[in-house]
Amino acid sequence: MKKLAFVLVLLVGTACGGGSGGTDATNSSQPPATPPPTPPTESEILQQLLEGCGLQSTSEFQGLYDLIVGLLGQSGATPPVVITGVNILDISFSWGLDLDSPPDGVNDLTGTTAIRDAAGNPSLGGLSLTDLQGLLTGGATAIPGLIASLDEGTQIVTTFNGAPPSNTANLTVSGMVTVVMGQAGAFDTSSGSLTTTAGPDCSSTLAWTDIDISSVTTPGTIPSGVFDIAIATATDTVTGTVTLNGTNTASVVVSRNGGPQQSYSLDLTTGVLTPA
Repeated sequence: MKKLAFVLVLLVGTACGGGSGGTDATNSSQPPATPPPTPPTESEILQQLLEGCGLQSTSEFQGLYDLIVGLLGQSGATPPVVITGVNILDISFSWGLDLDSPPDGVNDLTGTTAIRDAAGNPSLGGLSLTDLQGLLTGGATAIPGLIASLDEGTQIVTTFNGAPPSNTANLTVSGMVTVVMGQAGAFDTSSGSLTTTAGPDCSSTLAWTDIDISSVTTPGTIPSGVFDIAIATATDTVTGTVTLNGTNTASVVVSRNGGPQQSYSLDLTTGVLTPA
């Protein structure tokens, strides 16, 4: 994790000449005092906080949605998901995912996907117990057919946690994603949250409510909507919004410790953050 370092240089011994003349050789030979460095602006401080910690959740978000779409979508799970159990009473199934390339045989991400009615209660949503048990024999390849048969309004609630491979040290992710089904097995809306941590001094949460994901049908498709972002470091808190519009450019508006808002443009492909 990038550490923020702001150093204030205090000049303590300015030249104090004595005497009455301007011919003191020692004083005249001293170099001019170096002015103190210009303190960073609020926009610069926030940008360093975002780049050092806060954008972890945003950069992980697209990977998360690719996973969810791959897990629940009509094209089958991509990358391969291993079904590790089926709970008939809870109407749910557990799964694991090895994200290493090549796979090392250890699941980097584990989760549970449950079927719920509109009130959040366990429900078959138009399925049969035989359909659900089919996951034990058919594995992840049975998921697309299972999802396509769900009644409109049924909720699919996925909770997850793990430590995906990353260039960021000690990175962990956790969260919950709810997908509400539309007609004919299509996605309708989604709510949820994604929290990433990178060591004890960097935590970032991205949360969203009822965003339209009806057009998110294949991995790589970016949904549109306004997402709340909350960042905590050892010394600062940052809150604001990230707005996605279906393109590779997101709008970020945040403030530090309740201060003035600052705006940025985020390239989701390169991760480059630019003041707006």
